Amino acid sequence: MSTITPTCLIFLEDNPSNTLIYIDSELVAGSNPLYTVKTYFSDKQVTTVVEKDGTGQIASLEWRESTSDVVHLPPLEAVSLRDWMKPSLIPFNRSVSFVDHHERKYNWKGNGPGEQLSLWTKEVTDGPIARYEPSHRWQPGKKAQLRLAPRATEIQDLVVVSFLFLEKHRRTNENSHLTRTAARGAAGAGLL
Repeated sequence: MSTITPTCLIFLEDNPSNTLIYIDSELVAGSNPLYTVKTYFSDKQVTTVVEKDGTGQIASLEWRESTSDVVHLPPLEAVSLRDWMKPSLIPFNRSVSFVDHHERKYNWKGNGPGEQLSLWTKEVTDGPIARYEPSHRWQPGKKAQLRLAPRATEIQDLVVVSFLFLEKHRRTNENSHLTRTAARGAAGAGLL
């Protein structure tokens, strides 16, 4: 990250599908959250909605089981998550890229099990422009954080939304991987 003090976004809950996000200084002051993330469940669909204080809804994600989730970024048309955030075609490269409204490309790295996401761009070479730091059980007072360098604050809403939707997807895949691994271990031990 650059040497300039980054903007620190604090997640009240370390859950990309249901949380309140504050700018660090505002959390102390007890003001309204900058972003509110809620997931709604109905008989037909599950939708995560991201709202920004004073702006209203800035994005939503419709969860899908058999196809890619669908992203809505008003005023743009809805698009599949895989079409908006393109995974690398290089094997074992767990980066995912997207472009902003100026056609500048960004890469989220660390999109694998046990990794933490960081956002990179070619125009900033001294480190990531955004970095996620999860909460930890052994540090109960430390909240999850998304640290943004000045370059990331230029597209802050896009950084936050892309992080939330990618982290939701990454955790779903990680949990699925852990469940499969545990099942293989139990089967290998003759427990199943």
